[in-house]
Amino acid sequence: MKGWLGVPLRKFADHPRLVEERHHEITRENGPYAANHFGRAFRRLYRYAQAKLDRTLPLVAWSQVITWNAEVRDSSGMGDTDLGDWFAQLADLKNGVRREFHLFTLLSGSRPDALSKARWADLDVRRRALRIPEPKGGPDRAFAIPLSRPMLASLIRARKAGRKLAPRQSATFVFPSPDSASGHLAEWKEDRAELAKWGKQLRQSYVIAAETLDVSERTLKRLLNHKTQDVTMGYGDRDRMWPRLLAEQERISAHIMAHQPRG
Repeated sequence: MKGWLGVPLRKFADHPRLVEERHHEITRENGPYAANHFGRAFRRLYRYAQAKLDRTLPLVAWSQVITWNAEVRDSSGMGDTDLGDWFAQLADLKNGVRREFHLFTLLSGSRPDALSKARWADLDVRRRALRIPEPKGGPDRAFAIPLSRPMLASLIRARKAGRKLAPRQSATFVFPSPDSASGHLAEWKEDRAELAKWGKQLRQSYVIAAETLDVSERTLKRLLNHKTQDVTMGYGDRDRMWPRLLAEQERISAHIMAHQPRG
């Protein structure tokens, strides 16, 4: 929408086809998902302006103006039969920080972007918790990841690897990088031939493992820090559920690590 910065929103209200045409253009040039992201962003901006900045703007049903592209949910996570080969590939990665980052992503089900910014100051070993202060949704969605024993072991290895790879940055960040301006891991893509699954696919794999173990939906949502509109589920806050979250995290980790090749 950069080219629209100087265009009054009223013009789009009077000529909604401009938004629909732009949606079609982005679909052709950048793909269906990018186009839908544009449509949702424009809709939010317009609603905010109409509610907060200029109440004379007419109400427009943008969801009906835009012909949304079909979206298929990515289901490329790993099941039990895939984990052994993935662990073998992981063991061959030379960068120890990246190796532990991928493993910790799988064991925690965390969103990689938030996890990449993790700081040692947010680790509470006694409580067995790693606080994520700014996850998806911002500070209001801050939460703590329950730490299983394999996850704590991964953090120990990450600290050792980080001190060798990036001594200065490792004093602050759990997953440091000497090459990024931020000081922490900035990207986590790997050659698929070297590591078949990474990023959000590991989060999906975590969910598959939890569902295999029949972890309750209520507990899984807490572990993933998912929002819920269920009033009943809202009664059990994370602090009171902490022992259960720890126990279930331990169970999920044990299930995943059991597929690690021996020797």
